[in-house]
Amino acid sequence: MKKLVRALIAIIVVALCAGLGYAALRVREIHVVGTINRDPQEVRDLSLIQTGESIFTLNKKTVEENINKSPYFIVESIKVTGLNAVTITIKERVPIGVVGFGSYDLIIDEQGTVLQSTNHGMMDVSSLLKVDGVYVVSFGLGQQLSSSKPEQLDTLKALLEGIKEYGFEENVKGVNVASQTDVRLTTAEGINVKLGTTVQLERKLKWIEAAMPELRSRYSSDQLNGSSLDVTTADSAIFALKE
Repeated sequence: MKKLVRALIAIIVVALCAGLGYAALRVREIHVVGTINRDPQEVRDLSLIQTGESIFTLNKKTVEENINKSPYFIVESIKVTGLNAVTITIKERVPIGVVGFGSYDLIIDEQGTVLQSTNHGMMDVSSLLKVDGVYVVSFGLGQQLSSSKPEQLDTLKALLEGIKEYGFEENVKGVNVASQTDVRLTTAEGINVKLGTTVQLERKLKWIEAAMPELRSRYSSDQLNGSSLDVTTADSAIFALKE
């Protein structure tokens, strides 16, 4: 009889502890890791996690799906940290270029993923690289551009990834990938640069970077605008003033 009573008491204690734990383990804080330009609150709002919600009823898959509806975010992990906090780690897609498609301006990241579309002229895109030479046939937010010439997208991706990796964004205002063997970019000064292919891209970008201080010291902004620089061999930089 005593054993039965002790067993019943133990069950009651466990049930009470579980109940108290269920009531205590509620979301009080939502931490966001990985944002670069976007407001972390945007991730919290998209997650639809409510403060006061029980940790036990938190559906991580649903939270991930909610956040991934934004083309700017990719959820990497969702973890319960401590007793009352949830930490959401995301990768943020960052705009780097703008592609024209009919009456639209398509804002893309270095992967060619479309982050935003806007009617031409309705948004200031002057801080982004102007992308020419891509024959876009369709697009979807959060998806890579669709082109009638997929090889152009491969070239564009390699070029944009290289420009971003080597921190060259501020030195470039436009790129043209109409031809895989005659890739071109336009510097911030308006110099037309012949890259040839994207092979040895880092070396070619370094040639441009090394040449620019000398060119700026020798020539005026007006003289540089429209001039050309040839780095196709990756072994030299050949400059020619506009005629």
